[in-house]
Amino acid sequence: MQHKLQISLSNFYQDEADRSASIPNPNAVSTGLRLSYDDDEHNSSVTTASGNMPSLPIIMSLGDNLRTEIERQKEEFDQYIRVQEEQFAKGVKEMKQRHITSFLSAVDKGVNRKLREKELEIESMNRKNRELTDRIKHSCRGPDLAVQGSI
Repeated sequence: MQHKLQISLSNFYQDEADRSASIPNPNAVSTGLRLSYDDDEHNSSVTTASGNMPSLPIIMSLGDNLRTEIERQKEEFDQYIRVQEEQFAKGVKEMKQRHITSFLSAVDKGVNRKLREKELEIESMNRKNRELTDRIKHSCRGPDLAVQGSI
């Protein structure tokens, strides 16, 4: 910042003619009492800021430097916010993906468990069905054999 100030001070005297056209008359001072200090009244007792004339362009230069620095920091802050927003969105997306994966894994385990239970039920029913079929076959053969043996 000091380096910029030194540069702007060295350029002050070169640019003084250009800037003086854009600066309002620095000798006009109003006290609210309709007293003013113009070029015609150099001997007036009204105190002016003419002793501070070299500081006005310095202040303007500082203002330009501050404005530039504020704009740079604003851009830097906006970039930081964009990066944070992207990282936040990425984090939310990853968390959502983990939750979906976890949910689907839990659903898959539950469905597989139910499927195994149903397969065991089907095996049990098939076994009972075979047992009943065998009983029916034995009970049907038993009386037929008894009837044939007596004839």
